[in-house]
Amino acid sequence: MDRRRLFQRLSGLFCAAYVAFLAIPGIKFLRAPLRDTRRTSKRRRLAKLSDLEVGVPRKVVVIDQRTDAWTRYPAGPIGAVWLLRRDDTTVEAFSATCPHLGCAVQRAAAADEFFCPCHEAKFSNDGTVIAGPSRRGLDTLDVALESVGDETWVAVTFDKFQLGTAEKLSRG
Repeated sequence: MDRRRLFQRLSGLFCAAYVAFLAIPGIKFLRAPLRDTRRTSKRRRLAKLSDLEVGVPRKVVVIDQRTDAWTRYPAGPIGAVWLLRRDDTTVEAFSATCPHLGCAVQRAAAADEFFCPCHEAKFSNDGTVIAGPSRRGLDTLDVALESVGDETWVAVTFDKFQLGTAEKLSRG
């Protein structure tokens, strides 16, 4: 093998190594969002138990930092829940999103029920459908009471569910 051919092969070898050196991190960067298994359903402390009145639902906005592929957004609202304290140790949480088509569920205090203004669906205080086109009741969320210092906090596992189905299926 002459010197010219040796330099051509060494040059080709260095070029291949350089391309691999750049390509491997680039491929990992492009595949990262596909491998990301983090879900939005994590437990969040939303309210102090002492701030909730027994039998009076309270709407609470859920704040978190969203991540979309490579973009991280500042903390902002990602949804809302209705908290309903039943007694000293029991709190229920309902998604504030109508399971029919995703409108914001409101509270009709005079009628003591929840309602969706978009298609006039009505829900009782336990989340069951009273009237309207919704195929299921309000989506319930997991609730835990957490002691932090002298305070007891209501922590909710926030999740979003598929709309228009008879079953409660997570979108996460």
